[in-house]
Amino acid sequence: MNGPMKVAHASRLGALVTHRGRSSRLGKLVAHRTLESLVALAALVVGGCTIDIDAPASLERPSFEQFKTVSPLLEQRCGSLDCHGNLARPLRVFGVRGMRYVNIFDPDQALELADPELARENGSFPGAGGKPTTEDEYAQNWRSACALEPEKMSRVARGELDPDELLLLRKPLGMEGHKGAALFVKGSSDHVCITSWLEGDVSNSECELSLKNP
Repeated sequence: MNGPMKVAHASRLGALVTHRGRSSRLGKLVAHRTLESLVALAALVVGGCTIDIDAPASLERPSFEQFKTVSPLLEQRCGSLDCHGNLARPLRVFGVRGMRYVNIFDPDQALELADPELARENGSFPGAGGKPTTEDEYAQNWRSACALEPEKMSRVARGELDPDELLLLRKPLGMEGHKGAALFVKGSSDHVCITSWLEGDVSNSECELSLKNP
């Protein structure tokens, strides 16, 4: 290799070493910044785990305990598999008359999704019959009813809005388009059962009477 070629080769080699040195420093900087970001994200996730997403401070909801008296009415009127016993519906109703709730994070319950015979044995196969509506299913129905129009529901719970302004009542009253048509009229036991819960003092007698209606 002659002199000029040696110089050129040395120049290229020096440039390569310099480039690699810069790349190494850049890589270390990127790795450091990435680690900082991951630590910050982990802190955010851990901190976020302490937040109760079921109880936003700005929204109020009618009583869950009182809702358990109302849920059988919704299950009877709306909970069949061809109606609101369907995951595709905004208002989803679980219970003994239709769709059953399975907690996929519970290994024992999750098995029922893959084994229909096991679901039948446990009384949780979809369709009429099976075991009584569970506490988890009541909770799912309550959340679904409250989440249909959360802001309006909060105003109703605070006594700032007429319950009949909610889709939960407007549709079965025939005041809004409803695939299931009108299901009851104002002042009926069905209507009083739901509105009394929304107003904070559920009428057990009207809810029981509503279940005796065809």
